[in-house]
Amino acid sequence: MIFNAGDYVGIPWEVVIKSFRAHLGKKSFYTVEQCESEFFKYLDSSAFTINDAARVSIISLIIGFIDEIKKQLEYKNLRDLQDVLRAAIRKRATEIESENLSLSGVIPKDKFVKEFRGDISVVSKEAFGFRLTKEYFSELIDFLYLVISRNNESVFMTGVVFAGYGKDQLLPYISQYVVDGRFSYYENKKRIDKTRCWLDERIDSANNSRRSSAIIPFAQYDMIFMFMEGIIPNYIEYIKRILKNVLDNRSKDMVENYVPSESKLVESRLQESENDTIVKAFEKEFQNFRTQTLVSPVLNVVEALPKEEMAAMAEALVELTALRRKVGSNLETVGGPTDVAIISKGEGLIWMKRKHYFDPELNGDFHIRKQILLGEN
Repeated sequence: MIFNAGDYVGIPWEVVIKSFRAHLGKKSFYTVEQCESEFFKYLDSSAFTINDAARVSIISLIIGFIDEIKKQLEYKNLRDLQDVLRAAIRKRATEIESENLSLSGVIPKDKFVKEFRGDISVVSKEAFGFRLTKEYFSELIDFLYLVISRNNESVFMTGVVFAGYGKDQLLPYISQYVVDGRFSYYENKKRIDKTRCWLDERIDSANNSRRSSAIIPFAQYDMIFMFMEGIIPNYIEYIKRILKNVLDNRSKDMVENYVPSESKLVESRLQESENDTIVKAFEKEFQNFRTQTLVSPVLNVVEALPKEEMAAMAEALVELTALRRKVGSNLETVGGPTDVAIISKGEGLIWMKRKHYFDPELNGDFHIRKQILLGEN
């Protein structure tokens, strides 16, 4: 399954996946992880080498982060802009280094600078209104190399989901990879192509869960989150932010009115630290409450559901999201007929509902051609 962007460096994912299926033939795998490895090895092949497409995928990420930095800048005059820009870059770089994982197979820095230096110069000049000095421009390049070498997403990312059973797997396995662009460069006159991708560890943790059931949403998950936990994630963040503001204002008043001047700075830091601890404790207790009273009862029922009722439940959750988008958004990003499938160890992939863009009755030879392609005739 895929979601978000519908193409890989300019090639529709439908073409990519069907090409991979033809590449495999009748080959099977002992584990789903082996299939994942083979798939990404295939993506890195020269079959998907399209002039400039890989380069554009990296430039789009660069543009996105330059725009993000630009929105954070607050300055009175152009003379202060470069110093403000440096501070913003260093702050964001620190956040990325602490929160984002390093990727493997990243383009070497010297190749990155050679390939994208001109584009970064043009984009930065357009964004900030003037050409940065050599010192500041060098720091911007270092920051952008950090961006592309960590698991930062662009708006053109694609979620690729693997699910099912390998020949040696008795229990189902599921994983989600983020695919976001492609590195292409030359090393000793040899072209190197590497897909920029990483594993979503939040999804992968479900494979090692002690529970025998899970409800895992992909792409737009807010309504399913609300169904499971009674609240959407944005509201949780809002409550935490309001609680922190209330505690900080209370602490500020206490320090101003009751703490001696020489101790105010130290006490303010202590109060701020204690407030952070209180918010984290609230978040943990709130999560435990939702898990015990809402999530666990639902998962206990799911464990005992027949396969066909699990499929009906999954379809209902998708339809719930579609309804919410229809009445609450200008863009209906979820809608139309829903494909529903069940994957089991015994029967493999079984379609409960499946749509075609054509009428199968008017294209009787479609199934014959498909059988020939799969070697069934």
